[in-house]
Amino acid sequence: MKKRLLCCLMALMTAGALLCGCGNSVMTESVETDSSKASSADGWSGSTDLYAVSDEDCLEEYAGEEASSEESTASEYENKIIKTYSFGIETTDSESTNKLIRSKVSEYGGYIESSNMYDGGTEAYYVVRIPQDNADAFLNDSEEFGTKTYENESQEDITMSYYDTEAHIEALETQHERLLELMEEASSIDDIVALEERLSEVEYELSSYEQTLKIYDNQVNYVTINIDVYEVSTVSTIDDDTFGERIIKGLRTNLDTVAVFFVNLAVTLITGLPIFAVWALVIVIIVLIVRKIKKSRRAKKEKLMAETEKKDIAGEINED
Repeated sequence: MKKRLLCCLMALMTAGALLCGCGNSVMTESVETDSSKASSADGWSGSTDLYAVSDEDCLEEYAGEEASSEESTASEYENKIIKTYSFGIETTDSESTNKLIRSKVSEYGGYIESSNMYDGGTEAYYVVRIPQDNADAFLNDSEEFGTKTYENESQEDITMSYYDTEAHIEALETQHERLLELMEEASSIDDIVALEERLSEVEYELSSYEQTLKIYDNQVNYVTINIDVYEVSTVSTIDDDTFGERIIKGLRTNLDTVAVFFVNLAVTLITGLPIFAVWALVIVIIVLIVRKIKKSRRAKKEKLMAETEKKDIAGEINED
């Protein structure tokens, strides 16, 4: 019940402010009309039609003023754009390239949001944040990192969302101040409890919108740049080669691939020698055990056969 009364009170105050605005505009119009009539006629006609202004006229006038105010304010808005760039780098010296990237990020006042290294640092992935004012200079200097294999750019316009969030914050701050004033004037326990509940809700919403605005500011003020770094033996070129040059380059590439394969195979075999030795020992032991078992079985079988033959011979002798 108390909440409904408070809402009604606030609605009445808003309506009163609107009516006051309309009343002032009507009074101004009546005074100007009276002055013009006084200068053009000998006397005042005493007409009361000047004050006969309908509610519709007041609302239309207020709406027109509000629209013109919004248009003038919108023209003053600064566009809020989130910019993201991505590019890949081929280099023959990934260690030097990685050091240069970190150096340039620091030089232009940015920071590395995340980085990942693969294959001992021969491949790397960076997400760097550069201040918007320095982003173009950083991108120009990125040509020094190596040969770019691809480039992407994207933009997201969050102007409306940004200023809508600001408007919510201003409205909630005004409501927060008014609730504090009402808290000081409240006398009953029910009113205080109701006001405290609403105050808690407003503070939570205000904190959420302020956090969103901070995120927007960071995304707009700092450009996001994604960088892929690859170490290669031969850097790719985009020059137009002749048929023979393409064949030679293809053969070189394939030979390099075969050489790398055999090198990796040799490294695998050498580094795996301890494991191979253990497995070889296990296999030898198993073979020896199997052979011993087979030999033992064969000896038993031969012994059994010899005993059987002896018994047969002894039986034949006894029969004779």
